[in-house]
Amino acid sequence: MTADYWVCPYEITIEGENVRSLHAYGADSIQALQLAISKVGSELQCFYPGHFTMDGSSEIGFPVADEGMTQQK
Repeated sequence: MTADYWVCPYEITIEGENVRSLHAYGADSIQALQLAISKVGSELQCFYPGHFTMDGSSEIGFPVADEGMTQQK
């Protein structure tokens, strides 16, 4: 990666679980934020499937990237 990028750090803390501190890189601040939001959705879906619901729906309001995401532990 070149030095011309933006970083958006984020954390996921689940009650009784470890904190996951991660980050997303983007060409500008908006892209870094959008990627971080998408990564939050992917992380929740991957590591906590079915754990979160919104009004009984499995859709929790975070967009999820279908391709190109890898599981990190």
